[in-house]
Amino acid sequence: METEIFLVRHGESVSNVENRFVATPPGPGLTEKGVRQSEAACRIVLARAPHIGRIFSSPLQRAIETAAPLCDRTAIVPEVRAGLAETAFGAWDGRTAEELRGVSQFDAWCADPEAFPPPGGEALSQVGGRVMDALTRIARNSDGQTIAAFTHMHPLVWFLRATVGQPYGRVEWLPNCAIVRARWDGRAFHFLSLDLAAAQPSDKAGRAVG
Repeated sequence: METEIFLVRHGESVSNVENRFVATPPGPGLTEKGVRQSEAACRIVLARAPHIGRIFSSPLQRAIETAAPLCDRTAIVPEVRAGLAETAFGAWDGRTAEELRGVSQFDAWCADPEAFPPPGGEALSQVGGRVMDALTRIARNSDGQTIAAFTHMHPLVWFLRATVGQPYGRVEWLPNCAIVRARWDGRAFHFLSLDLAAAQPSDKAGRAVG
């Protein structure tokens, strides 16, 4: 049974503004701008899919708060899934990019996050594996309902790479509240669209971390 899914990166968070790596729940919430972005994302999703059946979220506060407007409008309680969380940053969790700049492992990770994962953290393929596993389980158990899932930058980037290849296969960054729409056909996901209208993409806050 086919399922339509909307994957949404969270709105601008306090950690985005600080350029701080935070993957341990609950983590900081949204800024005022992030709240506005989440409301815009809600409107976009409902305009394309007025009959949302289920809503899922990463366990991090910034994703849960981004899901809130859609939950309020639909009266759906979000289902938290650990598989939708951002990259585990290991020893870098809680630190800023400025604090880490010049550290050889960090510089190497920025150039190649697969080959040089954070100490005690995840490689990009590990993030992708758990994210795709979580989304596949969600889709298989949604009985054809339209679903929305609120997650983070690296999971969203991996999903694009895994499902559509070029030109999105080279994407390394997506703005806050970027929305990826896809279809599950019972065996695999198929990319439908990428919507950046809620993101104010000229504002680069949050570029370094999800």
